[in-house]
Amino acid sequence: MDVACVQEVRWRGSGCRLFGAIGKKYKLFWMGSKAKADGVGIFIAEKWVDSVVSVERHSKRALVLKMVLGDCQGSFPVRKRTGTLRIWRARKNEPI
Repeated sequence: MDVACVQEVRWRGSGCRLFGAIGKKYKLFWMGSKAKADGVGIFIAEKWVDSVVSVERHSKRALVLKMVLGDCQGSFPVRKRTGTLRIWRARKNEPI
């Protein structure tokens, strides 16, 4: 698995951190609250970390991570209870 969206992240604030063993590392991008509850996050395999172009942290329950994969750009919006993937052509900026 290269990308995983998670909810109930119990860390304060926002940030990113590497987890795992050598060759099996994942970077977690998270957005949490002051109360250490209701946060969301996205794990990305280490081989894809350089493809991340932006992380938008909207609230403790909404996080959007954008990646460029070849000539396509993908967006991983994560909201509490729902996670969706949107992919579009980077050159034409239209959905695939």
